[in-house]
Amino acid sequence: MNEPAQPMMVEKGDQFARAGAAAPANSALRPSVISDGVRFEGKINSIGSLHLDGEVKGELSLDSLTIGATGKVIGKIKTKVLNIKGTFEGDAACEDLVLSAGSLVNARIRYRTIKIAAGARISGELQVAK
Repeated sequence: MNEPAQPMMVEKGDQFARAGAAAPANSALRPSVISDGVRFEGKINSIGSLHLDGEVKGELSLDSLTIGATGKVIGKIKTKVLNIKGTFEGDAACEDLVLSAGSLVNARIRYRTIKIAAGARISGELQVAK
């Protein structure tokens, strides 16, 4: 016997929706989460925000990124808000940069505004964007 057809999935920003399905009543996107213990390699593009407690190697382009205390990113980041509590190695461009106590950064980061907490460890280059 033939198996029933699966619903077609359509990419919408950082979410997937069933073709023909109505948009949620709440138009605001909920933050996406990559949990501790999850490793991902590749590109992430989103019009929303991402909270990362796992590990990503690759390119990230989104509105807001929080690298949690257990999170690690190796690669390139382009975002409006970059909040680092964990580890980041690579290159980033953002409007607002927040480096929390305990963060470990070995990177080149271009930013418009910056907040650095006591205990943040930074190696690399921080540059004010024009």
